Amino acid sequence: TFIFLDDTVPLWVNQNSKLQGQVCFKAEAVSPYVNREHVELSYVIKVYDDAKEAHLKAINDYLGKPTGYPNEKMVAEPIWTTWAKYKQGINDNIVLQFANDIRSHGYQGGQLEIDDAWETCYGAQTFRTDNFGDISNTVKSLKDNNWRVTLWIHPFVDDTCQDNSNYGKEHGYFAQNTSGDISAVWWNSDNSHQVDFTKSEAADWWAARLKKLQQSPGIDSFKFDAGEINYMKMPPKFDDVYHSPNILTTKYVDTCAQFGDLIEVRSGFRTQRNPSFVRMIDKSSDWGISNGLASLITTLLQMNMNGYGMVLPDMIGGNGYGNKPTGELIVRWIQANTFMPSMQFSYLPWDYTSSVSFDIEGISKKYVQLHEQ
Repeated sequence: TFIFLDDTVPLWVNQNSKLQGQVCFKAEAVSPYVNREHVELSYVIKVYDDAKEAHLKAINDYLGKPTGYPNEKMVAEPIWTTWAKYKQGINDNIVLQFANDIRSHGYQGGQLEIDDAWETCYGAQTFRTDNFGDISNTVKSLKDNNWRVTLWIHPFVDDTCQDNSNYGKEHGYFAQNTSGDISAVWWNSDNSHQVDFTKSEAADWWAARLKKLQQSPGIDSFKFDAGEINYMKMPPKFDDVYHSPNILTTKYVDTCAQFGDLIEVRSGFRTQRNPSFVRMIDKSSDWGISNGLASLITTLLQMNMNGYGMVLPDMIGGNGYGNKPTGELIVRWIQANTFMPSMQFSYLPWDYTSSVSFDIEGISKKYVQLHEQ
C-alpha cells in the first residue's frame, strides 16, 4: 500500500501523535502555504498484495525514475572529505597532507573533497588567499596524483561578502517573504541571504561563479549543501504559489544537477529524476538509532522508498560533533557502508591503530575492496 499526495497540496501531517499507528493528512492554507485562492487535499491510495509491486508502481506512475546514474567512479572508489577530521582548519598544506596520507596507505583513485572554510567569505565563491594562496598548484598536484577534486558549496550569500550581497539585492536575486524580508539564517551566519533559484537569472548568476572555479583552479565538481526552505523568513513569496514553498528546493537541486554526474546534494523535492547522489543529513558519531550508526539502515530505507535510490550515507564514523568516533565504531560503520551505494571517509582508519586491538587498517581495506567489486 502507498499513499501519494499531489505536489500542490498545502500539506500538514500528524503521525503517531493523537493515535498510535495512525497518520492524519490535512490541507490548510496557512504559513508557509499562502496566497492560494483554493485549497484541495488531492491524493491517491493504491493497494497491492506485493510490496515490491506497489513500490515499482509508485516509482513508475508518480515519483519518477532517474534519467541516468552518478559517475561509476563515485560508486567504486571512496570519497575522502576534509570535514569531519579537520572541520574548518584547512589550508593548502593540510589538503595535500591529507591526500598524500591516503595514497601512502595504498588507496588509489578516488575523490578528494575540500569542505568548509575555503571561501573568502560565505557567498564569494572565491578561495581565501590566507589559507589557499597556492590553490592552483594544490589542485594541479592533486590531479597529477590521480585525484578528482571537489568543493563544498552552499546557496547563501552573507552580508560580509559586500560585492555579491549588494549585487544580489540590487537585482532581486534573494528569496524573500511576503513582507519583502530577504534575510536568511543558517548554521554559519545570522546575516545572510538565500539565492532565489525560482528565478532563472539568479540561478544563472550563482552557477556562473561555480563554472569559473571549474576553469580556474580546475575544480572537477561540487558537494552541494543545504537547499531547504527553512533558512529564509516565512512565509515565502514565490511566483508559483501552488508549488510554494518547496519549489525553491526543487529549483536549487535542478540547478546543481547541471554540473554533471560527480555531484552530491543533500536536499530534494520531486527531484527523483536527477541522476545524482543524495546525501544523508549529517550523522552523529554514536551507535544509536536516532542519528547514529543504526540510523543508516532506516534512513537509507526511507529515502529509497521515496524514490531516491542513489543515497550517499554521509561520512564513515559520523561527523564528530561532540564525541569523536572510536576505532570499533569506524569499522562497524565501514561494514554497514559496504553494501550501500558509496563510501565516504574523513576519519582515517589508520589513525586508530594504537587505540584498538585488531587490524583496523586491514579490515577497512578489505571492505573497501569488497565494495568496489
